[in-house]
Amino acid sequence: MSEINELLIQRILKLERRLGQLERREYGGGGSGDMTKAVYDTNDDGVVNEAVEADTLDGSHASAFAVAAAGVTNGNSHDHSGGDGAQIDHGGLAGLSDDDHSQYYNQTRGDARYAAIAYGVYNGNSHDHAGGDGAQIDHGGLAGLSDDDHSQYHNDTRGDARYLPIRRGMCQAHNDANVSVATSTWVVIPLNTEDYDLVASGLSAMHDTSTNNSRIYARTAGVYSFSGQLTFESNATGVRNIAVCVNNAGTLTTITSSGAWPAHPSADTTVYVTGFTWLDAGDYIELFARQNSGSTLNVVAYSYSPFLTLVFEGD
Repeated sequence: MSEINELLIQRILKLERRLGQLERREYGGGGSGDMTKAVYDTNDDGVVNEAVEADTLDGSHASAFAVAAAGVTNGNSHDHSGGDGAQIDHGGLAGLSDDDHSQYYNQTRGDARYAAIAYGVYNGNSHDHAGGDGAQIDHGGLAGLSDDDHSQYHNDTRGDARYLPIRRGMCQAHNDANVSVATSTWVVIPLNTEDYDLVASGLSAMHDTSTNNSRIYARTAGVYSFSGQLTFESNATGVRNIAVCVNNAGTLTTITSSGAWPAHPSADTTVYVTGFTWLDAGDYIELFARQNSGSTLNVVAYSYSPFLTLVFEGD
C-alpha cells in the first residue's frame, strides 16, 4: 500500500471520529435530532465541511504528487547522475540531434575554426616544405611559381639594373657554300648559318640568317672585338685580301681592318683579320673578300671558312 493511500485512510478515519463527536455533542449522545445541510455544508459545494481536506496532504491534493510507481519519490525532478529522482538515460532523451549547445563546436563551427584532418594537417592549417606536423607539400606543385614573390632576390629587371652583364653580345656566323669572287673586286660574304648568337636579356639577336645575313649587329654601345677568316681556292697568281667594314651596306667604302697574303703556288690560300672597334647600338660589321688572280675564284666552304665573329668587350 502506497504512502498516499495510507494517508487518505487515516484522514477518512479521523473524519468519521469527528462526525461521531459532533453527533454526540449535538444530540447529547441520544442519537436523536437532524444533521442539516445548512450546518455541515455551509458553502453549498456538496461536500461536508470537515471532508474538504480529507484527500489532501499538507494542503496539497493527490494530483500535485508524482505517483510512487513512476519511480520518483521526492518530487518530480531528476538528475543525470542519479539521486533521489529516478535516473534517466541520456540516450533515451528526445532532441539529441538538436544544436542545443552552441558553446561547443559542431562540424560547421569546427570547420570554420580548424583545418580538417582530412587535409593532412594536424596542428593548425600551416605547413612547411621539409615536413613536420603539417603535411609535406611539394614546392613544384604550388601555384604562382612564376610570380615575382621574392623581391629580396634579383630577377632579370633588378639584376640588369644593378649589374653589368658579363656579355652583352657575342655572335659567330659562317657560310656553308662556296662564294664566287670576281677578280679585282671586293665582294661581301653572306653568312647563312649561325654558330652562336648570344645577347643579354631584352636585347635583339645580333644576326639573322635570311635578312641581311652578311651583317652582325652591335645591340649595345661599347668596345667590340672581331675576327674573320677566308680560304681561297688554289691559284698561284696575285694576292688575296680580307677586310672587315662597319656600316658599308654590302659595298665596301671604308675598311676597318684588312690583310693581304700572296697566293700559295700549289694550295688553297687562307687569310684572316682581327681587331677592336667601338660600335654604337645598331652598328654592324660585314666581311669582304678580294683577289686579283685575273679570273674568278671561290671562297671555299670549310668548317673554318668563311666565318665572322663579333664579341662585346665592355663600355
